[in-house]
Amino acid sequence: MTRPVCLVEFNRFPGNTPGLVAAAQQLGHRVVVATSTPAAAVEALAADVDVVAVDTTDGDAVATALTGRGVAAVLTAHDF
Repeated sequence: MTRPVCLVEFNRFPGNTPGLVAAAQQLGHRVVVATSTPAAAVEALAADVDVVAVDTTDGDAVATALTGRGVAAVLTAHDF
């Protein structure tokens, strides 16, 4: 299995986060979702997705939260 990828932020259906998670998993990646709404993410995503609670408006906080997780890429699930 490849190194994990991180999707920053989470949005519910019909949002794109679940589809991006599925695509990454089909490619063999473990997935980390860094989000300011962890309860919603945990409720909607499979148990094998690592959900990290973090202020996603703070880049330093996101970097700190991902330190030591071996993340190969950090991608946004959506931008505003």
